[in-house]
Amino acid sequence: MLAERLPGLLPPLPDDQALEVTSIASVMSSEAAPLGLLRRPPYVAMHHGVTMAAMVGGGSGRPSPGAVTAPHRGVLFLDEGAK
Repeated sequence: MLAERLPGLLPPLPDDQALEVTSIASVMSSEAAPLGLLRRPPYVAMHHGVTMAAMVGGGSGRPSPGAVTAPHRGVLFLDEGAK
C-alpha cells in the first residue's frame, strides 16, 4: 500500500518526460490513447505470475513494449517476483 502512494510524492513530470510517458502509454493501450500529456509518474505493480515474455515485451507481427517499460519515469513494484 505504501508503494502505491509513492508516485503521489514525486514531482509532476516536465514537458519532455511527460511526452515520453504519454507516448509509451499510448503504444501500450490499444483501446484508447490518453487525453493530453500524462503529468503524474506512472505506477505499475507486476503480478507474481507474469512471464518473462510479458515483462520484456516483443512479439511477432506488431511488437509491443513489456510490462517493465510501462512505468517509465515512475515506479515499478516487484513483489514476489518470478524465479
